[in-house]
Parts: sequence; C-alpha cells; structure tokens
Amino acid sequence: MQPQTHITFVDRKAVTARVVFTYPHLHRMQANGTFPPAYKLGRCRLAWNNAEVTAWMQSRIDQRLGNTAVLTDDDRFIDRAELCTLVPYSPNHFLRLEKSGVFPLRIVLGPKRVAWLEREIFEWIASKKVSMLAVAPTTGQVQPQDRL
Repeated sequence: MQPQTHITFVDRKAVTARVVFTYPHLHRMQANGTFPPAYKLGRCRLAWNNAEVTAWMQSRIDQRLGNTAVLTDDDRFIDRAELCTLVPYSPNHFLRLEKSGVFPLRIVLGPKRVAWLEREIFEWIASKKVSMLAVAPTTGQVQPQDRL
C-alpha cells in the first residue's frame, strides 16, 4: 500500500513573497522550465506545491560555495531593497562583508538577481546585538566591543 503524501499549496502572494519575484517573472520562469509549475485549482485560481517551491529555493542555496543551510517551509528570500531596510549598509559594504566572511552569502537567483535567506540575516542581526556591548571587567561600564 502506498503511503499518503501531504501536499500543501501556496497562493501567488505567498510564492512571490518567498522567492522575491513578481508574478509575471514567475510565469516566464515556468514557461522556460526554470521554476516549478503552478496547479490550476479552479477557473481563476492557481497555486504552487509548497514542497516544490522549497526544493527550488534549496537548489539555489546549494549553488553557493561552502553553504550547508537546509530550508524549511517557513524560510523565504529577501531582496536587496528589503535587506537595506533591515541593515542600513550600502550594497558595496554588504559585498565587502560577504567577501570577508562576516555576513551571510548572497544567493544568485538569475543573471541579474540576488537574494539573501531571511533567517540567516536575522541570525546575523541577533549575533550583532549580543556582541555590540561588553561590560568592562574593571569599571563595570558598558563599552562598545565592535562595529556592525
């Protein structure tokens, strides 16, 4: 007897939020065969298999050098504009930090499109909050330890 598999569908809004592509671009990628196909659930209703979208995202992450991140269904990509709202650095500074190994690596989604894994960015921000302040052992005063 075949085991039952549970399929979770996600709508267009959820998919575009996870993969940082617009719907027309997703449609072009589907036509090229570079993105999982949508399922027609009704006359005007399309949805994607969440596991297939996650697998596509994982394939993009696996192309990064030295990366071992494993995605969950809750993970999503963020683009450069959203990254700049979370961390107020210039794009060149992000590149310098990535090259020095102190910032999460970008994920190449296409020839002119990059993204970052949101979870890795939030983990990096959390690590900076912890390391920003250190208590001086002799004076008991809080002093800055390092810069963001």
